[in-house]
Amino acid sequence: MIKALIWDIGGVLIEDPKYKEFWKGIPESEELRIKFGMREIDTEEFIRQGANLINLSEKEFLEEYKKAYWTGERNINVIRIFQNNKLRNYIFSDTNPIHLQYLEKIGKDLFERAEKIFTDKRKKYSNSYKEILKIIKLKPEEVLFIDNKEKYIQLAREQKINGIVYKNNLQLKEELLKFELDF
Repeated sequence: MIKALIWDIGGVLIEDPKYKEFWKGIPESEELRIKFGMREIDTEEFIRQGANLINLSEKEFLEEYKKAYWTGERNINVIRIFQNNKLRNYIFSDTNPIHLQYLEKIGKDLFERAEKIFTDKRKKYSNSYKEILKIIKLKPEEVLFIDNKEKYIQLAREQKINGIVYKNNLQLKEELLKFELDF
């Protein structure tokens, strides 16, 4: 029996931002983005290095970066499910500190509805799923993880956590019904 839902933000609750276009043609950015996402470098260092990569001032870089990342719209149909289901809701996102500011602004109600928000763990590490289960004190079979990336759902399933790869609103509803969830 499912007792909790763990939700991804970008690409599920909020549409994916346009960050790929921002970094297009700058292959060196991948290492920088990984370091920032893993919290190996702080925000100031990320801005400094990013500005150097793109040849902008730090102020210009931050403005352009925010424009590219702060474009995701709320997915109202999925948010209704998030808000109306009777289960415990958690958010698990690999978002970085700059993007998190935007998400907290447009998704304040989501953050308030979630019992806990995990942005300090990385989805690409199977240990993160184990740690989350320990924190929320549930068995893997009692949890359903919803993400738009197959690779993360696969990692969750390797830990015996149920998973749905989000593709669209109708598909999500159909998949949730298979788990006999009331939303």
